[in-house]
Amino acid sequence: MQQNRKLLENVSPDKAFVLSNGRVMKNVYELMNSLMGMDDSVFSHHVNYERNDFANWIRYVFEDVELADRIHAMNSKEDIYKALKEAMSQKQEEKAEGDMERNLMVLPSPFPKQQRRQNPVRLQIKKAIKKSFGQQKKEKKPAVLQRQLSEEGSIRTPGTTNEELLGKIDEILAREKEILAREKEIDYKESRIKEVEERVEEKLKSRKSESFFSPEFVQGIVTGFLVTLIAMLLYIKFSASFV
Repeated sequence: MQQNRKLLENVSPDKAFVLSNGRVMKNVYELMNSLMGMDDSVFSHHVNYERNDFANWIRYVFEDVELADRIHAMNSKEDIYKALKEAMSQKQEEKAEGDMERNLMVLPSPFPKQQRRQNPVRLQIKKAIKKSFGQQKKEKKPAVLQRQLSEEGSIRTPGTTNEELLGKIDEILAREKEILAREKEIDYKESRIKEVEERVEEKLKSRKSESFFSPEFVQGIVTGFLVTLIAMLLYIKFSASFV
């Protein structure tokens, strides 16, 4: 649904609003600026119990009936200014969203299309078909095709029958199946080797943690022995000096 954005545009000179003091307004922004410093006499001339010239201008020139109905029930500059400000903010948001959608529609995709990888087996089948039957778009009988190629002086003749072609296709498919089976076998062996390596590492870690004479333990024993030896030597030395 297309939004009415005439509130954001300038009007033609013949549809401009002329205040009683002679000031000319050609858009809603100028009306809002005028309301901020408008004299009470000028305002009461255009907005009173009998009429509301601002509401009529919005209704018939900018064709915004909803906003015109709201303003028609107001009799103060502050209320009209606030209503116009809210309407203009809403229209600006709608315009920004619409512009963004249009820009997104015309912008090229930042991600290039990936080239589709073709199955090598399909490529071989296509090559075999082209080699056997040429580049003919429509299927023809062998006799008619042979006669046409002979008349054109071509040395390429369809020497491969349908049975031979199907045999080649079956051979290619069997070869692919064998390759896939080998790949699965290799993957299985690699997974088994990985499992064995993980088990060996776990056993080594468990043995290392269960080892009684670890480097830390041996270092502690040696340190304790040296400290005890030094203490005994000091004791013997001091004991001898007192004797």
